[in-house]
Amino acid sequence: MILIKNVFQLQYLENRGAAFDHAEPAVLFVVIAAVILGIIGYLYSRMPYTSHYRMLRICAVLIASGSGNMIDRIRLNYVVDFFYFSLIDFPVFNVADCYVVIACIWFACLILFYYKDESDFDFLKASKRKKEINNMEQMSLISKKRGKNRQVSRRESGRSFPVLIFRNF
Repeated sequence: MILIKNVFQLQYLENRGAAFDHAEPAVLFVVIAAVILGIIGYLYSRMPYTSHYRMLRICAVLIASGSGNMIDRIRLNYVVDFFYFSLIDFPVFNVADCYVVIACIWFACLILFYYKDESDFDFLKASKRKKEINNMEQMSLISKKRGKNRQVSRRESGRSFPVLIFRNF
């Protein structure tokens, strides 16, 4: 379906290759994607819940959204691509490809320009217990700032992470 003549169209393509329909082995691509998603998940779980790391968390979620392609590749043995820019004859791609490319560019910019200090990544060195204490302290500070919330202990919630009870609902 042509949306803008000689510029942009929707075109159905079953991509059995790797990124942007390159003929790389799909199994290798799935393994590499799974390893990358595992690393992102690990880093995401270690990252403190502060506003300083909010942009990095959003970036990680965008990269992980590309897991839809990995699921399709495992389930169907192909990924459906449909965006085609005929003006520049760019390979056909899909929304998950956009998310991954934008997130990778954003991630590079964050690392180069925003998270410059070595101390920005101290959370990777911290022990798990220290991280739990740090997260509980941060959640306590948040609840004190808001004043209308109270922090529920682990025993009350039955969960392994702090939970806030909101009285405004």
